[in-house]
Amino acid sequence: MFFAAPLLAQTKAPGLQDIISKKESSLNEIMRNRNFYHIKTDRSHDDTYHYWWKSRDRQCVLVKTYNGYIGSVYNTSVYDCGKTRENNNYTNYNKLEHSAHHHKNISHHELPDFDQAFERGFKDGKYNKSYHNVYSNKNQNEFGDQKREYSHGYEAGVKERKNRTSYHSENGSGYTSHEVVNDLAGKDAVKSYETLRIRGFIQLKEHKSDGKTYRIWLNKSTDQCIKTISKNYKIASIKNSDSCY
Repeated sequence: MFFAAPLLAQTKAPGLQDIISKKESSLNEIMRNRNFYHIKTDRSHDDTYHYWWKSRDRQCVLVKTYNGYIGSVYNTSVYDCGKTRENNNYTNYNKLEHSAHHHKNISHHELPDFDQAFERGFKDGKYNKSYHNVYSNKNQNEFGDQKREYSHGYEAGVKERKNRTSYHSENGSGYTSHEVVNDLAGKDAVKSYETLRIRGFIQLKEHKSDGKTYRIWLNKSTDQCIKTISKNYKIASIKNSDSCY
């Protein structure tokens, strides 16, 4: 069996709830002052997930930030921090490629076989392997089934692959001239607009709706037409557009 016991359910990390709503820029100083050291940081859409480890208590915590502020702090599995438990049979956990935040409820599954199915799907999706859901629907209980967990894992793996290669615009081929723009997602809007101009883009259109600003940009040299969407003074997303002509 891949797992020897269920993972810990998600719980709010005691002694750290007071840091909620503080600025993300202060997170490193706060956590180091409390004897945590940084393990890794992953970004997914508008959210950022920071994993921190406290050796004395063997405690792994997940800090979720949004829009520059700390939103929540949870205890998570020691394996999310790349650690293993002593004197037991849990060594396979540190080989997991998915972390708690890849699950929709930001927590590993309580049942070992189900998290294993999620992990298999996650790897297939992350490494662009064909969808191959071999699990039987007979393996069901009140938590769901392994077939569904594989599917959720595959979906999460595909998203992770896209996040890891966000520098690629999905356009261009061979030696065709092309300007990278996806690297501006999540950054300051005003500075990003200036960067686009430096890269040869000119703004053609602009409108605002529901607190968002939409701008259409054209690069005549590369024949790229893009749309930027900004919110709260940051670039929320950059997409290809057909509205330039």
